Amino acid sequence: MKKAFTIIELLVAMALLAMLIAISGMVFSTAVKAHRTANAAAEVAAKLFALTDQLNRDFQGLRKDMPAAIWFEYDSNTGKRYDQIQFFADGTFSSSRQWGGASLEGNTARVYYGHANNVKIVKSTSWQRTPDATRYYNSTYFTAKNTPNFYRERGTKAILARRAHLSVQLSSLATFPDATNFSNAASQTAFIPWLTNTSTGYGNDVFEYDNISLSDWTNILASPTNATQYLNTCFNNATGRPGVDLTASDGESLHMVMVQGIGSFSIQLAYTSDDMRLRGVPDSDLNRPGFAGIRWWPSLDANGDGNASDSDFGTAGMNAASFGCYMQFPSTPTLTGWYGTSGCLTGTTWRFKSDYFPKALKFTFTLYDSNGVFKDGKTFTHIVYFN
Repeated sequence: MKKAFTIIELLVAMALLAMLIAISGMVFSTAVKAHRTANAAAEVAAKLFALTDQLNRDFQGLRKDMPAAIWFEYDSNTGKRYDQIQFFADGTFSSSRQWGGASLEGNTARVYYGHANNVKIVKSTSWQRTPDATRYYNSTYFTAKNTPNFYRERGTKAILARRAHLSVQLSSLATFPDATNFSNAASQTAFIPWLTNTSTGYGNDVFEYDNISLSDWTNILASPTNATQYLNTCFNNATGRPGVDLTASDGESLHMVMVQGIGSFSIQLAYTSDDMRLRGVPDSDLNRPGFAGIRWWPSLDANGDGNASDSDFGTAGMNAASFGCYMQFPSTPTLTGWYGTSGCLTGTTWRFKSDYFPKALKFTFTLYDSNGVFKDGKTFTHIVYFN
């Protein structure tokens, strides 16, 4: 007579099998999550290296005889910063596309960093840009956190752009104004519209060169009208920000993509108490705030005590949530309508000295992985020091 399993034995076996399956599932799920987390961390690390390495290289040759213009923008609704910076630098630069049948190379460039607008580029009689209203640099894709994919879409689609325009003087590059006649005000003024980002043109985004010299730029920016146009062209949040079309088959704008998947992007200037003076009082060692160490401007909480009463934004500081300034030396052209660093206010009492130039810039930014594993992203700081 064959011995059979009892009901109790079958139940025990089934229970053990269920436990094994459950444990195996947990192990598999943990392994999958660990794999996704590792991939996300590697992706964020790659973005971090690409961005910080490029910042280091671009700022190594910062030209202090030309304006380094910075637009500071704080959004109180999102708590994010959407800063922009443009400066001139010496170094080794090359274009990503071919111009006149070859890639351009040069040792001076006009460099820009800032969030880009996601746009659709429509080609008709000339290049025109049609922005998609849901794809502006500071917009969220969905308004409610319970919307499917809210976190993933919020962080992974935003683009940090880098525009680099080489200073070259080649007669073959006829598509952009050259420097043959910049001796009079009329020709200098005529140059500026070529940079415009409105529906009438696409030059500041498409072209990777300025067919003029730095001395020409100095002459151009000496005109208040041109300086204003320069700032509006390169920093205006609606049309001055780079317009990137990730879906365009011709890839006209992809050379500007520095990082895709970025949240807040802030720029701050280093200062000490020795850099400050009382508002309305000339430079003096007797007129300076009593704090030690380095602080960073602009800040929502300059002394770090958790109280925003000393904020550099809003009524406590620059009396605005967004404003522009430029780092200047005596030879730097004045940018009409923006603050020179000596005119910038921290808190309600202090200004920078007349000869202030920051010893370092601090960049703070939040990076997201493309799959939304890190729902709130990863925040990093990177400091660039000046000699």
